[in-house]
Order: sequence, then C-alpha cells, then structure tokens
Amino acid sequence: MDAKVLILKKLFLSFLFCFAALCLYTFCRSQTDGFTIAKIRSSPSFSFSCPPKQAEEFSPKIFEQPFFYLGSGAQTFAFVSEDGKYVLKLFSHHKGRHPLQGIAFALPPPWKKRLEATVAKRERRLINNFNGYAIASEYFFDESGLLYLHLAKGNELQKTVTLYDKIGVVHKIDLDEVEFVLQKKADLIYPTLALWIAEESLEKSEQALTELVALLHTRGRRGIYDKDPDLETNFGFVDSVPIQFDTGRFKKSSALDPRTSTEELIRITDRLCQWLDEKCPPLADHVRKTVGEES
Repeated sequence: MDAKVLILKKLFLSFLFCFAALCLYTFCRSQTDGFTIAKIRSSPSFSFSCPPKQAEEFSPKIFEQPFFYLGSGAQTFAFVSEDGKYVLKLFSHHKGRHPLQGIAFALPPPWKKRLEATVAKRERRLINNFNGYAIASEYFFDESGLLYLHLAKGNELQKTVTLYDKIGVVHKIDLDEVEFVLQKKADLIYPTLALWIAEESLEKSEQALTELVALLHTRGRRGIYDKDPDLETNFGFVDSVPIQFDTGRFKKSSALDPRTSTEELIRITDRLCQWLDEKCPPLADHVRKTVGEES
C-alpha cells in the first residue's frame, strides 16, 4: 500500500511540475508576444535569391537609434524606431519549421511523411511571403513605403541594431545576419480618417482618399494581385500619402490584371465606404465617385 501511495505522489508531483512549466511558458509567451532571437534566425539551409535594395532617402544612421516592439503579424515581428518614423520587420522563420523536424528520422514512415508535408507547407508559406516583398521591391517600391529590403544574408550593412522586446529586454542584432524589411511608419487608414473627420479636415480627407483609390488602381495596372487587400490592417498614411505596408501576399500576373475593373475596386473599398457612410457620408460618396472615375 505504501508503494502505491509513493507512486501516486510521484505521479501527482510530476503532473504539478508539467502543469507549472506549461503555465510559465504560456505566461512568458503572452508577455513577450512569442518573440525570441531564435525565431528570427533562418536555418543554414534557407536560401532566397534577392539582392538588397534601398531608397534614395535611406541612411544606415537610421539603425543607430533603438527600435521598440510594435507587434507581430502572420510572418513578421515589427519594431518601431525611437523617433517613430520607421518600422523594422523581422521575419518569423520559426513558422517555416516544426518542433519535431529533428527527430523525423526516428518516426514511423506514415508520421514522417505527414511531418515532411507539414514542413513543406510551412516553408512554402514563408517563401511566398518573401516573394511578396520581392514583388513590391521591383514593382511597388515607393508605394509600399520601402526604405531597405534585405531578404538574403550578406555583409553590405555592417550594422548592429538595438531592439527592445515587449517586456523591455534588450537585444543586439547583426542586421547582415537576418532577413528584414525597413519601411516608413504609416498611420492606419481608419483611425487617421476618424481624426481628420473630427477635425473637420474634409478637403484633406478627400485628397487622401483620392490618392488611395489611385494607389489601388496603380497596383492593378502593374499586374499585382493581393490575396489580402484589407484597407483596415494593411494600408496607412505617411503624413497624408497612402501606402500599402503589408505586401507579403502579393502575386504578379504577366498580363494586366482584370481585377482592376470597377467591380474589383468597389469590392476592395466597400467596407471603407460603409464605415464612411456612418462617419461622414460625403466622403463615402467621394470614394464611390473616384472609383468610377479611375475605371
């Protein structure tokens, strides 16, 4: 009987230990938003062919200031510069990996095959994200607010940047050793328009919305298709000039994209127009009129 009690105690303590470890991991992950240096480092086998590209206004001195954690997206961790002008995006390479990859050789064939298929799918998703930014680099550079594109390791910059994560821990990153994108920081479309409407800056709003529709039309004319054209989360204004800062889902067509039709522009701007119908109907009418003129 005593032996059984001892075994039960050991099992209970083991359970408590595992539960505490899980709670600690969950807490740390929530506090840091999952960011770690290991997650932004690509594996030695990872390769993406794309030469670095920089805007005329880019200066390496930008990286002499610290960057602070801003948030995470589907494929990147984002940090904003101390002066609030720039966003540094570091790719989440861990999303292209699987925790069981290291023991794949020891798994039964059906499990190994399934694991390899999962890893391949994750790697394709990561490469597709890189392709999207490469397309933006070649065909939509200024319109996406790009300042520096670094999709392959090299030794061009020879710069180290200081990052502060979500809980204020400092990280020093050799920029030549990671893949990243530097962009102008944009203010999101909806909050910015809400501010302008509250300030009764209707003329400024109309001009910005006209340029936003023109941006969408330009993207289509250049044969770029976006699988995720969400104006609320993927677009913003730099001062009052619109940009699309999330280009990870860009696809390139060899011909003019038929989605540049009036119907497609209406679809992309429909939610915005509905929001403007409630906030400022004249601006909603302006967008609809501009869409018709752009077609």
